[in-house]
Amino acid sequence: IMKAFNDKDANAEQRHAFIVSWMRYNVVPEYMMSLVGYSLQLCQEDVEVSGPEYWDAFAALYIGSMEGSKSSNANEDGLMLWSVANNRARQFNTQNDQFTAKVNDEITDLLFAGQSELERNDCVNFEKTASRVLHLMLVPLIQSTIQYAIINEKLDRDSTDESLATGEALAYSLLPIVYRYDKKAGAVIKRNMVRTPGVEPVAEGPQAVANAFYKILDDIGFGCEYIGQHNGIDACEQFDGVILKANKSVPIVLSTTTIVVGLASAIWGIFLTT
Repeated sequence: IMKAFNDKDANAEQRHAFIVSWMRYNVVPEYMMSLVGYSLQLCQEDVEVSGPEYWDAFAALYIGSMEGSKSSNANEDGLMLWSVANNRARQFNTQNDQFTAKVNDEITDLLFAGQSELERNDCVNFEKTASRVLHLMLVPLIQSTIQYAIINEKLDRDSTDESLATGEALAYSLLPIVYRYDKKAGAVIKRNMVRTPGVEPVAEGPQAVANAFYKILDDIGFGCEYIGQHNGIDACEQFDGVILKANKSVPIVLSTTTIVVGLASAIWGIFLTT
């Protein structure tokens, strides 16, 4: 963030978009993940400090405070991941019967389950719940990266459009996790979404970006129904009835600690590759 602040040669609008998007899609989610990790740590250590309050803080940051009093009448201007998920669900056709994101339905159930598990000090099941939540919160980030790949493909290499900076920040929020499962998939996303002087944005097309995410969907614990498709771009275009493992040697479920470290690595520009 400070590097972007100090880059006086960068386009002002792009610099603003990159800083805001980095905070929104990297810094805040990283802090949210640390809250989940701390909740698990307190549960396992069985200390006097209450774990549920950190779980509640995670829920508050995921949902936000601008979403309206009813889930089916959510405010489109919300900035947190709940609103991002709902907006992407409309675009990717992944809504429920109340016209909100299907992924938010499952996350809501998991938030209640996690609260109950923490109150009972059921750390074994809470770790499973926490891991599932951390994986599912990636869904709107994946959809948003694909959306910006679709937008940015139409721009030329000299464009100063803010969407190029936003798309780059979104890609960086996911690259450490993608690299952990499939280095080639991570390279495709980086090559197309990270700005490089003299190179056309999304040179290989948004479908290539979507296909790169497809390779890790099963590994991070969900399939095609949550990602959907938008403007003819389908992350499951290569789906043949079975989602293939990106790397058979890598476990499907990440530990809470690993995924927190993964996103933290993005903040410092260090990619988790082990």
